[in-house]
Amino acid sequence: QRHVEYASWEAARLMRLEGDAVGWSRLTRRQKLKYRGLRAWWFAPAYFVGAYIAYGGFLDGRAGLAHAKAKAWYFATVRQLLREAGPAPAGRAVTPLLSSAPAKDHAP
Repeated sequence: QRHVEYASWEAARLMRLEGDAVGWSRLTRRQKLKYRGLRAWWFAPAYFVGAYIAYGGFLDGRAGLAHAKAKAWYFATVRQLLREAGPAPAGRAVTPLLSSAPAKDHAP
């Protein structure tokens, strides 16, 4: 349950950032890369491949596989929440509909 709540927070944060040039400019390069990819169908599978293969998660055995699968599930959940909320506004980099999100406004 808490993972779904955090995914809701992440989706809401991305939706708030879409059209907020000042907020977007405060993100790190890594956060910008993540938020640019979250709406894409390929992001969760690509994260799995990156975490499990490219970063050597396979070397950690079951724990590495579990971590890569959990993160891919998380990003797929965020994408689904974004899809349910509606399309991104046209012409915006990266949108405020999910209200059950935690109050923090920083990425882990």
